[in-house]
Order: sequence, then C-alpha cells, then structure tokens
Amino acid sequence: MKKRLRTIVIAFVVLGALVGAYFAALSMNAKNEPEATEAPERSTSVLVLERAKEDIEFIEFTNASGTLRFNPTIDERYNRVVWQLEGYDELEYDTSIMDSMSTPTYYFSPVEQIDPTDDNLAEYGLDRPAATAKATYYDGSVETIEIGKMTPNGEYYYARRVGTTGVYLLYSITGDRFFLTELDLIKKDFPGVYIDQLIYYKFEKRGQSVIELGYIGSEDEMQQELESYGMVTLSMLQPYPGRDVYYSNLSMYLLEPMEPFSFDSVAAVYPEDLSVYGLDDPEYEFLLIDGEESVSHLIVGNAADATRVYIMIPGYPVVYTTPKSNLDPFVNVNVFRMLDNFVSLVNIVNVDKITIDAPSRGRSHVIQLEHTVIEAEEEDGRDEEVINVWIDGETFLELPFKTYYQSLIALAYDTEIMDFEEGAEPELTIVYYLNDGKPDVTARYYPYNDHFYAVRRDEHPIQFISNIRGADTMFETLDKLLRGEIIR
Repeated sequence: MKKRLRTIVIAFVVLGALVGAYFAALSMNAKNEPEATEAPERSTSVLVLERAKEDIEFIEFTNASGTLRFNPTIDERYNRVVWQLEGYDELEYDTSIMDSMSTPTYYFSPVEQIDPTDDNLAEYGLDRPAATAKATYYDGSVETIEIGKMTPNGEYYYARRVGTTGVYLLYSITGDRFFLTELDLIKKDFPGVYIDQLIYYKFEKRGQSVIELGYIGSEDEMQQELESYGMVTLSMLQPYPGRDVYYSNLSMYLLEPMEPFSFDSVAAVYPEDLSVYGLDDPEYEFLLIDGEESVSHLIVGNAADATRVYIMIPGYPVVYTTPKSNLDPFVNVNVFRMLDNFVSLVNIVNVDKITIDAPSRGRSHVIQLEHTVIEAEEEDGRDEEVINVWIDGETFLELPFKTYYQSLIALAYDTEIMDFEEGAEPELTIVYYLNDGKPDVTARYYPYNDHFYAVRRDEHPIQFISNIRGADTMFETLDKLLRGEIIR
C-alpha cells in the first residue's frame, strides 16, 4: 500500500514537471516571435508653454482675413479675466469662444512633437504661417504660436511656438479657432421673451394688415394677473380690435413654434448700406414684450440664399441670417384661429341688466339681475352669492335662468368677411349692462344672407358673420324658460 502511494506521488511530480516544461517552452517561443505591429498610442498632450493668463496685456490674432486684437478686462462678478474685441466695444461677444482662442497663448499643449528641429518648416507650412496668435505680456515678453498646414487626414494642424525648436501636432478643433473673424465672435443669441408672460405682440408684413395683440387694462391689473396666473389675457388690437385671444390657441399656433427661433450666422457688422440686405424697407417686422419688460424686436429683409434670410435687431449694428423656416409661425399664423369666437362672453356676476330686441321676430325682453351676498355662518365658511332674476317683470329662479344664459353667451362668430355695407337696421340687438366699471357690451346682428347675420360688437367694424341658427336656439331656450320647462 505504501509502495503504491509512493508511486502515485512520484507520478504526479513527474506530470507537474512535464506541464511546467511545456508552458516554459511556449513562453520562450513567444519571446522569440516578432511582436504584432500596432500603431503606437499618441500621448494625450505635450506641455510646451504655461504662463499666467492674468499677465497678458493684449493678444493679436492674424490670418488671411486680417488681425483681431483682444484686450483683457476683469469680470467683477467672478473676478476673472475676460476679453474685449478692440474696435467693437458696443457689440456682445461669445466669451467662451474668445477664451478658447486665447488659451494657446499662455497654455500651449499640443498632441505631440513630430519634428524636434526647425529644418523643414516649409514642409509643414510654417515658413509662411497661415495664422498666428501673438500675446504681449505686461513684462514686455511675447509668446507667438504659429499655425501651418493641416495633416493629410485633416485631423491636425502643424504648429510651433516661436523662439523654441520643434514642430507639433495640434488638434484641428483648436487650430480652427486661429482662423476666426469678428463675425464668428459675435453672439448669435435670439433676444427672447418669456412667452408665457407675453403682454404685447405685433407682426407686420409689408403691404398687408398688421397683427397686434396687447393687454387692455391698468398696470396694477396686469401685475395682479401675472402674479395670480403667470399670464395675462391679451386682446386683439389689430385687425380685429376688442376681441379676446385664447391663450391656449395663441401658445399652440404662435408662441410654442417660436421657441426654437435662432440666428445661424453673422452676415455683417456696422453695415454701411442696409438696402444691400433689404433691411432699409423690411419685408417683415415683429415686436414682442413680456411682463418682465424683455423685448424682442426684429426686422427681416431679403433672402440670403435659398434657405435663409437677413435679419436685424433695430438699433444694433449687426446683420444676421436665420433659416426661413423660423418665420413660419409669424407668416402663416391664422389670426381667427387664435381668437375667442364668442360674440359677447360676459361673466354673469358682472351683469345687472340685459335687453334683447328682435323687431323682425316681434321680440323684446328686459332681464334684470340683482346680486345678493349671503355671509357664511361659520367663520371659515364661504359667502354665497345669490342672483335674483326678473324677465319682463316676472320672477324666475336662478338655476333655470343660468341654463338659458349659457345659450345667450354662446352666440358665436363663424367666419370672417372682408366687406359689409350696412343698409338695414339690425335684426337683433343684445345689450349687457355691467356693474364692474367697464363699458356696457352691445352686439348688433344685421341681415347678411338667409343663413347668417353680420355682427357688430360695440363700435368695432363689422368683420365677422354668425349663423342665424344660433339666435334661433337662444330664443327657443328662452321660450322654454318662460314656459317653466327648464328646471335647472
């Protein structure tokens, strides 16, 4: 038994030795074989220059388009250096782009060095650089970065730091910034407004009618609405004065499509002749103001190309371009679709009296309303408002009358009309006498054809028609109320 055990142990030892020898041989063979040829990974960067940004007096960028000079100033909000473009003081720049442009003049960290000498500068386009960035420091020293040709694959530029030897690879995204002009630096932000706090809107197309919306009320009333609801009810000022605008429709058809509005490029700075861009006599003009008094005022000129137009902020010396599609919400807006289409949507709590006169129907009615407030018995209870109703001197219950009132204020416009000559007297006149200090509301319905009335609301022009069937239904409901057929 012991001999057998010894034999097994010896066998395992021998087997282990054989396995070890096998793997050792494999390892030796692997060392003798040539390594797979893989492209060596480039180092992340090579630090060539590192100085303090705050020590720079000014920077000059030169390329085929000219020279730009950056002067430093201190942003006191964040206590940091920001750049101003000399000669364009009144313009707003994209400071993030300017920061990126300036970085290589105090922190130059290209990808790698590909030539340690300056013997072959012409090969890299650095004998006559395509662009340079020259930073002058307060101590009088100068740092210059030169940009040459792009590499054949377009991923890098050849670059060098003047005063040292060696040629480096610089990522193209960094090198591209050396070729920017003043047009690339100007902000392209659209001067937007808070569309949910819009208090004024105007859009004018040359040679056509103006669309104008505004808030009708006092400043205090407007602020109260903004605080309570975050929005205000706008009324049409042109072309259909006095008509209220449905906010949901205004938002859906006009405001929401405006949100992606943007400028896509700068065409000119300090333009000498606006007629070149069609901005001396704009094709379109629009103005928006919100409750925070933010303003968007733009004029639109000629087509810049097949898909873009010139656009400008009046008083700001920059001509932009924007996609034509940005104008669609303004140009294609359906004004009638935004409006409250009820002829006289008057809240019953604001009405003390209503007169209804329809000579052609032989109808004339006077409705008197008396509003009484019953105070709550409990301290935290709610007061109750009760409306006493008299029609032609006869008393009626409040709830049945409110059912009829819905059919009265449901009289609506159906569509707009271009011209209407008033010849006959109105076939129906409804007057709401108000108790809230606002002017009384009068609606006059003139014969238009066999199916429609032409409607005048107050003293506004006649611009809409209303189906006669709506008035028929209103009188039918009134007759049911007078006969006591409406319970509630």
